[in-house]
Amino acid sequence: MCIKAAFILADFSNALNEISNKFDFIVFSYSIHHLSYNDQIELLIKLNDYLNEDGVIIIGDVSTFTIEDMNQLQNKYADIWDDEEYYPILKKYQLSRLTDFYKLSYVQINEVAGVYKFRKK
Repeated sequence: MCIKAAFILADFSNALNEISNKFDFIVFSYSIHHLSYNDQIELLIKLNDYLNEDGVIIIGDVSTFTIEDMNQLQNKYADIWDDEEYYPILKKYQLSRLTDFYKLSYVQINEVAGVYKFRKK
């Protein structure tokens, strides 16, 4: 079995121009929070076209289940919190169009981080 991988170093706005293949997995590691929530959702929807059948997007990032949980983290870590970041929130994803394209699962890893799995429908 031959395993192939492609690493793309690019700004999110230009990264799709670098992609010409379809993938089994697309991985984001502590990066998607640099986009607004709307831009995160739009990017994830666009990436559906770049996944093979049953393909998966994995996102590991600062994350919570709800907006309230995120607000509690922001208050607890106010001295180091970056107000210009949009950390993934499960409820925002669940209430978006993403559910039309993906089966979404989420595992909270610790108080401040989690891993999302978006499996192509």
